[in-house]
Amino acid sequence: MVKKSIDATSFHHIAGRDLLIESIPIGKTLFRVHRAIHAPLWFGPDMSAPVSGRFNAPNYEYGVCYLGTSFAAAFAETLLRNPTNRLLSMVDLVERSISAGHCTRGIRLARLHGAGLKRLSISAGTVHGSHPPCRRLALALHQHPQQIDGIAYRSYFDNDEICVALFDRAAGAITIGTTEGLMDDRRRLGNILDKYDVRLAP
Repeated sequence: MVKKSIDATSFHHIAGRDLLIESIPIGKTLFRVHRAIHAPLWFGPDMSAPVSGRFNAPNYEYGVCYLGTSFAAAFAETLLRNPTNRLLSMVDLVERSISAGHCTRGIRLARLHGAGLKRLSISAGTVHGSHPPCRRLALALHQHPQQIDGIAYRSYFDNDEICVALFDRAAGAITIGTTEGLMDDRRRLGNILDKYDVRLAP
């Protein structure tokens, strides 16, 4: 008898699976690129705004803060969302800050890349596919008995880089060390622009 494949949109099966855990140690720095008018750590959305993020709760069951394990990951996820665009708006850079957060305890994340995908009978196409299934997947992971702190996944815009969707129950596990304007360190900015072969629009 041919077994039916697991319904990739329901994710009911995940509760019984042993998650592959990606551990981020105490003291590790995570990065967040955000609008300067907003706080560095924000677990959203609140109920006054529509659900929009890839791993946000479908019905506001929890909040999520998106970070990168490197500056490049945070930059790519925030500012390189149009792969065909070789120019970045100066306004977009001026109005954004880069914050460095330090882990005050170890953080345990469900690994949604590499061998972690097979553990859950999903593919990278699911993780980088349309948002509604991703949100149902995230909800199933949030409810998992292992009570993880969030999700580790590859950046959609630079798949060498790892991003973090941190659940609000882990809000106390990270503290912001520094926040500065994205334009403040011109050498750092120049290096990241060169890395991705993009330029500032005149």
